Amino acid sequence: MNGSTSSPDRVTSVALFGARFVDAATGMPVADGLDVTLFPLTRPTARVNALVSHGGVFFTHRVPGFGRLDLGNGVKTRPELAEGNKQFWQKAMATAEPFVVEVRDRLGRFLPISFRTMIPTPGPFGTGGPPSGMPASMELHSAPARFAPHSTAVVRAQLTKHPSGPGLAHALVIVECAGKAAGRSIADADGKVAVMFSYPEPPSSPGVSTKRFTWPLKIKVHHASLAAPSQNRPSDLPDRGDLLDQASRPSMKLFVKLNPDQIVNAFDCNLKLAQELILRTEGRSELFISTI
Repeated sequence: MNGSTSSPDRVTSVALFGARFVDAATGMPVADGLDVTLFPLTRPTARVNALVSHGGVFFTHRVPGFGRLDLGNGVKTRPELAEGNKQFWQKAMATAEPFVVEVRDRLGRFLPISFRTMIPTPGPFGTGGPPSGMPASMELHSAPARFAPHSTAVVRAQLTKHPSGPGLAHALVIVECAGKAAGRSIADADGKVAVMFSYPEPPSSPGVSTKRFTWPLKIKVHHASLAAPSQNRPSDLPDRGDLLDQASRPSMKLFVKLNPDQIVNAFDCNLKLAQELILRTEGRSELFISTI
């Protein structure tokens, strides 16, 4: 023996995809109960389920179409060839392909969504990602039947096309308070929506009991017909980008009451502390939307 030692080879694995999700109502991370699946845009049948880390990041090492790219720079004996380094990501990004990601909540708290992304991209474990080393968080919007988290304001509605049409599926509802956005959410396929958000700052009314606090709200509804599933929209779930892009459309006209019609571009109402606010057209259980 010559007394020399050698370092054993070690195999590393790089996450080619990373994503994390937060509750739009509270801003808190969400990981438990979620199923995250991804597939190439042109091969919807080549699906893979994402794993979740202890820190709540969903990730995948093996991605359809990329072989063992997740091995990073391969078997290492030289520390300077760190896994997922800048050189690796530069080469990996040159081979990036469009993927579709689907997110479902087994616990029924959040609406299912899909979104498109390029894979591989510099993710949470690569040096090419954001300074925090973590992927940007993506908001999940509350399902209509969800119980509101503690100390959270709730605005609910059944959005229906006037006079007796179907629900306004997947409409974007924005709640404003004092000219600022307080919360937003998406209607489900039946037009039911629940907007949950933190209570705004209490009104400056000395001597008024907190039980009597009220906040004037302005409700706006935006809607556009979403693209049907196609080669470029292979998922059956609504595309998150399409849903949020509805904000660029003019707000819909809302019926405050019928006979005689009173129509507004924004619904004015008052929110009371610890009371859910139900939006409806006067004398009806639904909030009618004008399509004219």
